[in-house]
Amino acid sequence: MKGFLSGLRHKQTPGTRKNANQLMQCYSPEQVSVISQLAAELCGERPMVLFDAEPDSAEPGVSSHAGTSMGRVNNEPAPLYEAETIFEVLRDTGHSWKVYNDTVSDVANAAAVFPQLLGRRVASRIFHGMGEFEEDCRDGTLPEYSFVEPSFQIEPNDSHPPHDVSLGEQFLLRVWSLVSTGKDWNSTLLVITF
Repeated sequence: MKGFLSGLRHKQTPGTRKNANQLMQCYSPEQVSVISQLAAELCGERPMVLFDAEPDSAEPGVSSHAGTSMGRVNNEPAPLYEAETIFEVLRDTGHSWKVYNDTVSDVANAAAVFPQLLGRRVASRIFHGMGEFEEDCRDGTLPEYSFVEPSFQIEPNDSHPPHDVSLGEQFLLRVWSLVSTGKDWNSTLLVITF
């Protein structure tokens, strides 16, 4: 994360340097009780891997979709990513996928960053809200690959500084509850990136 932190520290936007320092601060287990309890309880119940490091990338969540940050070391909006994504690979190999997002926007963050996903007529079939995620969990109709995004800008619940981490905890609890009580829970792999 050195490139990400360094890039924020050198931005000239008011307040950015102060916010950059918040990126490397930690929360106590009591402050993030949902993710702490999930980690503690699930380690004995199911196989679990905890990673406490992230590859140096401008946007780690976004680069995980493409396997690259395309050399970017900051969050500047341009140029947008043009790399092939996991979504395109899944589509081309005949696997089902959807992105669910918890925002009023019709477009998920993944689609905004990877504009080639928006140009497809199938976009309305793959980008969905949390109501449909709830139904798909309950009915056992989740696609082979599901990606769930919090809200990043409108009523944010994404746990990114300087947003309220407790709202991110509530979102994580909602996702966990929906998946773990869903029809196909016993054959579902849930990966939480934080």
